[in-house]
Amino acid sequence: MNKTNNNPTVKMSKGFTMIELIFVIVIIGILAAVAIPRLAATRDDAKVATCSADVTTLMKDLSSYYTSQGKFAATLGEMTNVELMDKTIDISVLDDTTPVEIEYACDHPTGGDAPAAAVTFGFMLKVDGAGNKRVNMNAKATSVTQGSVDGDLGLMLENKHIADAVGIDHAISGIRVKR
Repeated sequence: MNKTNNNPTVKMSKGFTMIELIFVIVIIGILAAVAIPRLAATRDDAKVATCSADVTTLMKDLSSYYTSQGKFAATLGEMTNVELMDKTIDISVLDDTTPVEIEYACDHPTGGDAPAAAVTFGFMLKVDGAGNKRVNMNAKATSVTQGSVDGDLGLMLENKHIADAVGIDHAISGIRVKR
């Protein structure tokens, strides 16, 4: 027997109760509370990886330019596309007494406060006893403490033996192949 309500004064309600809606909202809130910090951490990890790639690209670009030309260009902008704090520094005037320093910042704001350098590179000309010249590049991370983008970058560079808090020396030398 089919039971239907033929009474016109009684209406059948088909929908969610208030309790069901509250449970759904609470579950969505819990999921959001778990997901948002993980997304922020993923964004920071991506930033650290990008900055690490920039640092290694900068080192390779400068080394390749010096090897192919036998000297550095007048400005950094001629040798690399990596964003530096100041691309107008002339490292072609190296001598064996005063290092020339360039700075790399992981964050490049378009205005406002200037970013702090995450990695500082010091270049100095070295001459050995036989009169051979080579360029010494010292890579120094400003922070190697985990917890910030710059600190995570410094820690990653330290683990790869590229830069640390004291500075790691890298020799840039090459013999230009004549064509």
